[in-house]
Parts: sequence; structure tokens; C-alpha cells
Amino acid sequence: LNATQCVLLEIIQQLIDVIHSFKFSCSKSYEDFPCSHRQWRHEGHCRFVHGYSRSFTFCFTSKKLDQNGFVVDFSSLKPLEKKLKKQFDHTFLINKDDPLLHY
Repeated sequence: LNATQCVLLEIIQQLIDVIHSFKFSCSKSYEDFPCSHRQWRHEGHCRFVHGYSRSFTFCFTSKKLDQNGFVVDFSSLKPLEKKLKKQFDHTFLINKDDPLLHY
């Protein structure tokens, strides 16, 4: 390993140690955001517009619980869910360098 790789491995290990120091964790998933995209540089079928359902999972950790006994109050995530719906629900995702942008 070169010096840069050794430093990166040390940083990764420190991050792992920090994550393991958290006592509580939870996750919240948002599923089934139908959207379409294409990978225009791909030589196979992925270069064509196609649809799929996108899902997201957010993970949270904490050293202590809040006054309600929560790591995070999921009701506080409503703005996040709204933003995800606006960005991904029945939308076409396109790379900024895709030639279709200038069609």
C-alpha cells in the first residue's frame, strides 16, 4: 500500500470506530417511486429510455434517545418524503451530458 492508501484506510477505520460507538440505530425506507432513465453511453439496451421503481433507505444512529425514546422522529421526515416524491415520482432522470437534453 502507498502512503495515501494507508491514510485512507486509517480514516475508514476511525469512521468505523465512531459508527460502532453509537448505541442506537434505526432506518426509514421510502419505496416505489416509479421513474425512467437511460444510460446513453451504454452499448446495450440500457441506452434506451426504460422505467423502474426506485427506493431509498436512510439510516440513523445516536448515542442517546430523544425525550420520546426515538433515534429520530419519523414524522420530522415528512419534508424529506415530499422532496423525494417531487424528484422521483413519475419523472425522467437524465444525465447532464445526455444529448437528449438538447433535443
